[in-house]
Amino acid sequence: MKQEQTTMNSIQVTPIDQLIIPLEGRAKELITVAGDFKITDEASAGRASDLIKQIQTAWGGIEEQRDGMVRPHNEVVAGYNGRFKSMILVPLKETEKLLKGLLKQWNLTERDRVAKEAAAQRKKEAEERQAWETAELERRREAEALGKPPPEPIKPPPPAPAPPPAEPSKTTRGEYGSTATITENWKYEVTRVEDVPRQFLMVDDKAIRAAIKDGRRVISGTRIWDDGNVRMG
Repeated sequence: MKQEQTTMNSIQVTPIDQLIIPLEGRAKELITVAGDFKITDEASAGRASDLIKQIQTAWGGIEEQRDGMVRPHNEVVAGYNGRFKSMILVPLKETEKLLKGLLKQWNLTERDRVAKEAAAQRKKEAEERQAWETAELERRREAEALGKPPPEPIKPPPPAPAPPPAEPSKTTRGEYGSTATITENWKYEVTRVEDVPRQFLMVDDKAIRAAIKDGRRVISGTRIWDDGNVRMG
């Protein structure tokens, strides 16, 4: 940290206008010339090529000076950012991720527990009602076989199975006003590409470009054209 502070203190900060104005003047000069340029014959086309080369040269020189001006500052900032991230921010984020994972797992486990208990209760209620209905049916058959009137039920029928309970809340509230809500983020992986519906398939862009590079100019379902540019030598 001491070395970084020394480096920062040793950087000479120059007013931005003092650095940029001379470079801006050269850029404006080239822009003005190009704005009035017209190509009418081979000679003017050659001059246009020369002007493009001058613009590229100016660009490279200006970019080199810009990089030289800002690189020392960027290196110091990068050093600070690296220390903050590695020593503080990344460990904090990893701890947050760990706790979120624990909270998510607890919520999923709790929802699964409630669903299983509700299913077991509904199954029990359904079995009790089925047993009651079977017993009453048997009593009616016995009475009918003996020529007696249908008997009254020995006891009231069990209640119908209760509907599934609402899912537990996905939001947990802390004692100090915090809320943590479990969100859904469905993902997928391809297990057998042959079974994937055609609507979800993607064109192999890399293969098509390779075919065009090899000279192919007709591919069904595509339009191929030349979108070339000017390359300076």
